[in-house]
Amino acid sequence: MSSQDSSTDQCPRSRSLEELPVTDAGQPTESTTRQTMCTDTVSDIDAGWTPYFRYDTIYADQRAAIESFLDTLGEQGYYLKEGACGTGKTLAAITASIHAIRNPKQLNDRSPTNASAPEYDRVIAVTPVKKQLQQFIAELRGINATLPAETDPIQTVVLRGQADMMAIRNAELPKTDTQEATQDLRATTREVIRFNSDIPLDWPDNLSPPAYSMAEYDWSTPSEGAVQAQENHQYDPNRAEAIRHIVAQLEPRDTESNAQLCIDGIETPYPQHVPHTSEIVDSTRLDSNYNQLPSDLQGRFDPFYAATLAGLQESIVEFADAPSHVIDKQTLFEATVASGCCPHELMCILAQQADVIIGNYNHLLDPETRYLTDRKLGLLNERTIAIIDEAHQLEERSRDNLSTSVDLYTLMKARNDVRIARQYASGSIVDSPTPNLPREDAELAQKIVEDGAKLRTSGIEVEELRAVEKLLNIAKQRLIDASETIDAVGLIHRFGQEDSEAQSREIKSLVDPNNLNWGDQLTRDLERDESISMSVMQGAERIMSRLEKVFTAFTEHGILNRTPQGQEVGAFFRQWAQAPHAVYHPEVRVIPSQKESFPDQFPAWVEHWTPELRLFNCIPKRELRRVFSELGSGILMSATLRPKEPFRESIGIDAVPQLGELDTKVQSTEDEMTLWMNGITDEMTEDVETRPTTFDRFPLRFSPKNRLSVVVDLPKFTKANRGERETNHQAMTDIREQYAEVIAQVARTEGNILIAMPSYSEAAWAYEYLRTLSIEKRCFVDKSSTADETDTLLSKFFESGDAILCTSLRGTITEGVDFDGEKLHTCLSVGVPLAPPSSEMDAVEIAYQRAITETGGQEAARLIPSTRRVRQSVGRVIRGVNETGVRILADERYGTSDSTNLRRYLSPQQQREFTPVEYTDLGGAITRFWQYHK
Repeated sequence: MSSQDSSTDQCPRSRSLEELPVTDAGQPTESTTRQTMCTDTVSDIDAGWTPYFRYDTIYADQRAAIESFLDTLGEQGYYLKEGACGTGKTLAAITASIHAIRNPKQLNDRSPTNASAPEYDRVIAVTPVKKQLQQFIAELRGINATLPAETDPIQTVVLRGQADMMAIRNAELPKTDTQEATQDLRATTREVIRFNSDIPLDWPDNLSPPAYSMAEYDWSTPSEGAVQAQENHQYDPNRAEAIRHIVAQLEPRDTESNAQLCIDGIETPYPQHVPHTSEIVDSTRLDSNYNQLPSDLQGRFDPFYAATLAGLQESIVEFADAPSHVIDKQTLFEATVASGCCPHELMCILAQQADVIIGNYNHLLDPETRYLTDRKLGLLNERTIAIIDEAHQLEERSRDNLSTSVDLYTLMKARNDVRIARQYASGSIVDSPTPNLPREDAELAQKIVEDGAKLRTSGIEVEELRAVEKLLNIAKQRLIDASETIDAVGLIHRFGQEDSEAQSREIKSLVDPNNLNWGDQLTRDLERDESISMSVMQGAERIMSRLEKVFTAFTEHGILNRTPQGQEVGAFFRQWAQAPHAVYHPEVRVIPSQKESFPDQFPAWVEHWTPELRLFNCIPKRELRRVFSELGSGILMSATLRPKEPFRESIGIDAVPQLGELDTKVQSTEDEMTLWMNGITDEMTEDVETRPTTFDRFPLRFSPKNRLSVVVDLPKFTKANRGERETNHQAMTDIREQYAEVIAQVARTEGNILIAMPSYSEAAWAYEYLRTLSIEKRCFVDKSSTADETDTLLSKFFESGDAILCTSLRGTITEGVDFDGEKLHTCLSVGVPLAPPSSEMDAVEIAYQRAITETGGQEAARLIPSTRRVRQSVGRVIRGVNETGVRILADERYGTSDSTNLRRYLSPQQQREFTPVEYTDLGGAITRFWQYHK
């Protein structure tokens, strides 16, 4: 691509721009766009942040964004930044954040009057797009490489999930590749290395353990050294060190082809199998009658986890060892796996020392993943700055993360917890897991349940346990009955075979979103039972919370060693009873999950599916607002945030309480749990001081001479209009034939071309149609695939020689992929990528209609998100000052259509620049544009 100094009118107009008024979807009209990208020399700028800006020159918009974000950081507010693709949003956000951490006193002048400047310790940068994660890594390495010699490098850690970072899970050994399997391995590991473990180890000769590390040690009268060790360590480091040595010396099994286990090409100290507790015990100390461990102490375990808990990992990797002080997966794996330790655990330790933590949305939003970044590591608090990339995806991505569910297995385990507690409480010891329990222990167990494990509040009544047990049984049956009405599950249930074409998450709504007064089926089932009331559902959380204490006491007194499901199950049912169904949509979901075995009492189809009750969070503003309220400050950035007010309102950032403002409303553990489960409602913010939010929009400043932007004003490309996906012109409908002609014209123009269709099936049609034409370009088609497969496809597309890539506007290629330089010359975006019809999307639309004041339900739920995807796609073209390209929108809804016109959701600059053109004139307009720029 090249640029020129002059321009001309590149395309014919079918309708004058005066007839297409520029609107901002209810927002104030933007001032006339400055059409040049102004730059400043960084060395001429007198500002403390300049050492952290990695280039010699800076765009004027970048400089303005840095200053605006610093002002926001001084006020502990939130900065919303919409900036065109390729204009340096990421670097601007990082520069301001690092400056605020390293130079907190410079925020004094930016803080409110009489307020001390906030102090920040760390930055957490999150993105839902893998390619953008790589961009953050590149920016941090680039900054460190250009820092002045006297400036300390920025220590950075990249967070990855357990599936990527747990050594044993990547070992390709049997029964280690799922979260459930690895959690079982870790549970056994903790049993082996805990203080007061009953497992006698075969101690290596070169280790001399203290007496308290031995299985026979009497912890009823611990020594001072034993007490001190337990205070300093969660687990016994001596036992953990012994495990590492014992496993490293194990003989390979007969079936092993290689004595040493290798992971990702890295040799470990361990043999090529998952060790078992039977391989590490001192058999001379076992019960002579059985010569083996009790069944509850037997099992496979994770030696990498054990070695980590021995404290061996702290000196394995330093930030200075990593490329430009940025520690990623490769750096961690190469060092820790070779040492026999777990990369995931070391990642957690390093994250606590880092200036910048890079992760994905899950680390900020998903409750389970958030446990790592928040409760376990303490990374999310008032001293944390958040950089939220691709923030236009925040609503959609967080709906799943912030929905709550309980699956069939968890439901049954919780039911069994309650049943066991009831058996002990009622004296039915013969029916309990310990029918031979001595009388004095049975009486103690009964007392433990009755007094709620000595809680300050009243204990647990037998009838309360009976009622909750019945609730869980009714919920289990409703879950099974509803699941069997789902087509894919019903096929297995009726014919004993799996529907190979239905391997996706299937959903059954339990409530009609259009008739919220009708109630949901589970609630009606409860109401029909005279022995149970809704108060039982609301009080289940209290019972489940106390059972955690009860079972802890059981373990401490040697009555029963069992870990209950916890109060989250009870909290789920309380939320089901109390949460408004206009926001939290009740449903049943079945998830594909092949199992080697399953309980006999479950239906046969559970072999293929795992069912769950679910409250689908249609508008996660409450929970997002809670997340924002816990952080110090942050920036939400994207090329496609607008329209502003619906975005601010739908994510809850319009009313984030100031730090400490809710302290008077959250005074108990129950209040904290309510806040954690339900978030911050609009009512809770009515009488509290809220944080400032600033919205800035920076349009594309690169010269308009270098881009051609047109709307092909064809009848809308919808399922009802376009007909079957035929590649023969004679079999096509008139509308599909017109779009086929547009695709053919674009395909014959020069350079690399991206054709973005409203779905993967339509992308496949475009690809098959292109194959019928005489075109010399290489053609590729994208489909729903893994990140690695997408990377491979893009590498082929970027190879020398012109090419065409057909993809979906609902896929990953049209968002977050950097088509810089000569990688892309033209993008053709066809139609509107509306989400497929579903009960969930119906519920979302109705929820927006009721809860969002700034726009209608259909607009907020369907049209605005779809238009953002289209804007993202055309943003792949023109990402630098000297780049030249063509941007095409094909569908009258972006042009002259009077009904469902989406042009108003384009930016004001795009509304001015995207000129309607007849489809028969498109090829000529593009040809003239490229001839002009040669």
